[in-house]
Amino acid sequence: MTSLIGDAAPAPTAPAGPARVDETTAAGRILQELRRGGPATRTMLATATGFSASTVNRAVAELLAYELLCDRPDLAPRGRVGRPHVPVDLNADRFVLAGAHVGVRDTLVVAGDLWGRELRRTTFPTPSRPDELFTRIGETIRAHERVLPERVPVRAGLAVGGRYDRSRGIVDHSRLGWAQLPVDALFGSVVATPYTVVPQVEAMAEVEYRRYEATFRHRPASWLYVYARETVAVAWLVDGVARSSVDGPGTVAHLPTEWRVQCECGRVGCLEAAVADSTVVDIAVRSGVLPAVDGIGSVYAAAESGNRVAAELLRHRSQVLGRAVALVRDIVNPEVVTVGGQAFTRYAPARAHVLDGYRRSSSYRDVPLRFSDHGDEIQSAAGLSAASSAVFTDPIGALQAV
Repeated sequence: MTSLIGDAAPAPTAPAGPARVDETTAAGRILQELRRGGPATRTMLATATGFSASTVNRAVAELLAYELLCDRPDLAPRGRVGRPHVPVDLNADRFVLAGAHVGVRDTLVVAGDLWGRELRRTTFPTPSRPDELFTRIGETIRAHERVLPERVPVRAGLAVGGRYDRSRGIVDHSRLGWAQLPVDALFGSVVATPYTVVPQVEAMAEVEYRRYEATFRHRPASWLYVYARETVAVAWLVDGVARSSVDGPGTVAHLPTEWRVQCECGRVGCLEAAVADSTVVDIAVRSGVLPAVDGIGSVYAAAESGNRVAAELLRHRSQVLGRAVALVRDIVNPEVVTVGGQAFTRYAPARAHVLDGYRRSSSYRDVPLRFSDHGDEIQSAAGLSAASSAVFTDPIGALQAV
């Protein structure tokens, strides 16, 4: 396990944790509404947010002055003149966000605009040494900024697995060998802008929530998101905001399963140890499905080409995941349940088996299971979500901090 790094940078003064919903300013609410619904007039924004016309006008004027918004006279109704009839929109061309997602195997660094759209992406194997990892993240962010000289860097975000303690800025991540790692200080030492660190599952859940909200024009009161790939994690959102203790979201990694797989905690059959990509690959190799050098993609390919052993292995994994989702769903009782991560989404036949395990195990019949359509993009989207959270909570404050 990696202990505290003696030469780590001092604790940063920039905001490190995600802002809570009651800290959202009027300008933040307006940005969120535009992100959700697209260009809108001041009158439309007043109706959507419930703010008075004067409050909307003041907030929009500030956002325009900071170039977070732009006027869209091309979208104004014909025959209507005057500022109230001119829509405003997010200024997607002015700023750049830097996002990073640290995975067990790979680290992803992206540059994106205020819409969360990728402008640049770099992926590299996650170094075993934390100092090497964060140095590489910082170098990659600066490289992205150099090829986007017309954009102003405004915020950086880090989505990290394990158990992140917001109050102390540290993370424990047993799969990476991290114990009490001062992640805030390390990330802050390699970025030039203010930044935010967020548990990866919460960042992913908020990405999925926003897409659902924009697609169905509905804000679920409660939302359960379950992620599975090399790790398994859950997030619970209430009114669009992740709810967890200051030392991070709860864990489902050690829920018991019938699989006789040794977990690093010392027990046998823990959920994460049983369904992780690396476990599936190991079982496939020992079963003769794969040569030792191949990865999870080859297990999927073998199953899709008719290999019954591979197909049965993936079927069983999917049913275990479905039963785990049902267990958490029955405890939380959310309005919407969404599952994401390549263990759920990469292999199409798995969906039916996940659904079977979920339906057989849940005590409720009124909440269907939704599958993420982000696919391999969810990690990069999570990094950009971590970066944008402060901008869409208090945009003026975020710009003044730069």
